[in-house]
Amino acid sequence: MKSNASVLRQLFLYALSAAVSINAVQAEMLSPKNSYLKYKSALSSASKIEDLCSFYCKQVNDEIKQTPPEMKPMLFSLMKETSPQLVTITSEDVSGDSAKLALVSSATEANKSPNVSETTTGTVTFLKEDGEWKIKKETWSSKIESK
Repeated sequence: MKSNASVLRQLFLYALSAAVSINAVQAEMLSPKNSYLKYKSALSSASKIEDLCSFYCKQVNDEIKQTPPEMKPMLFSLMKETSPQLVTITSEDVSGDSAKLALVSSATEANKSPNVSETTTGTVTFLKEDGEWKIKKETWSSKIESK
């Protein structure tokens, strides 16, 4: 028969294991990578820029608020049209309350010619605000080469 101390130690180890597992799951859920994936999903179904404000840092939201109302639909349309659909996150670098993702996308629509290759890479910078990763800036560039 186990002693009370042995039973208590075993219960403590189970509780500690559960707490570590929960913290690991929470850390993964709150990562910049997961924040960006949720943003990409929301972007595909959004109908206006205001639908995305919860993903942006305070500075970006202030810029959106200062944008003249007649310019917002054009800005949003440009965002949707130029944002790559298929994105792979190649790295995630977290440093305190800031983070950076490196991204790559294959431009399949423009890459129909067998004599041309196009590589599109991107960077997303994040700020941690109120415990959540918020997008500060997203940039993309393409390199087109003849084969």
